[in-house]
Amino acid sequence: MVIHPVPLTVAAAMVAVAVWKFAERILSGLPFGFRDDTFWAWSSGFARRGLPGEVIYRLDLLTGAGPFLFSVLLVAVFAAIAVLALGELHRRLPAMQFVLLCLTPVVLIYRVDAEILILLPFFGLILARGAWRGPVTLALIAVAALTRELALVLFLPVLVTLAFTGPVWLRAATVASVAALAMPFVLGGPPTYALETLYWPEHGVPGLRDMIMYRFAEMGLAELLRLHMGFLAEDGLIVLPSILVFLALALSILVPAGPQGPRAALVFLPLVAAMFILTVDYGRYFYLLMFYLALATRPDCLTFFDLRDWRGLPVPEAVVARVGLLAARHRTAVLVAFALVPTGFWTNEYQALPRVILFLRTMAEEAQRMF
Repeated sequence: MVIHPVPLTVAAAMVAVAVWKFAERILSGLPFGFRDDTFWAWSSGFARRGLPGEVIYRLDLLTGAGPFLFSVLLVAVFAAIAVLALGELHRRLPAMQFVLLCLTPVVLIYRVDAEILILLPFFGLILARGAWRGPVTLALIAVAALTRELALVLFLPVLVTLAFTGPVWLRAATVASVAALAMPFVLGGPPTYALETLYWPEHGVPGLRDMIMYRFAEMGLAELLRLHMGFLAEDGLIVLPSILVFLALALSILVPAGPQGPRAALVFLPLVAAMFILTVDYGRYFYLLMFYLALATRPDCLTFFDLRDWRGLPVPEAVVARVGLLAARHRTAVLVAFALVPTGFWTNEYQALPRVILFLRTMAEEAQRMF
């Protein structure tokens, strides 16, 4: 696979921004550069999302530099995913449209965090070959789900394919893995906060339990969903324009991609819409979800399952094709709209300015502070 200089350069710029964001948090006084819920660990009783924190803890026991090494890991995974996804988007978009994409929140990222690990299964779909492809992809979906359970939503088509095709042992392993990954929602008790209380304060990371994400640590799934629905009821109409423009852009890219384009839109766009509803982190997920759509509809990924077996939304394919081709004809206007529509980090942090203006303003402020 050939990666052209343009997407490689854009990916390098995005990685530089990611590193800058990590450094910015550290320079502001935090002893780590990622979000505080990344410290949730099995050793502290966190049944879900406990893998990243456990890795940080074990790395810290071995090296004394767990948070730093985990930050390096996140940046490395982000760099690899960005190169693959931007290479695919560069292949599909004319040069001027790719430039416009670089002025949108897809490239002008808010922050990179552990959510990038949701996209780990693509390494299995793209790099693994032959009989290894299914098991490697399943293992990476498990890792992704132990980081962010919403990976099970985005990779539902892959899980269904694994559960209903291939060797019997792989089908059984898939069903057992999904059941095991769902168990924390059924049996998970309150966290003990052992590491937050005993370990991390002695190793340079005090006050974790006072940080923002720890407010949600003991919420059950139903309570968390009610909270998210409350956010959407309050601010949903404000953030809706940017989400609709994003979905229009996605439709304009998916439908013309090939004969399976309309069916791919019917399968993958509802999963993306579900992510917006379940997370309310709309602004910071624009890059992640566009990368997901670009990689999920790569020709070598689509060979993993036959989309003709999928029904997706109860909308006629011909209607999706017509709307998608209309969006593709006006894709330049859609990209301009996406570059200019007001956006924000998440639903409760709406900012009434385009992301490109906020990004340039922040860069100018940082340059002033440094020089």
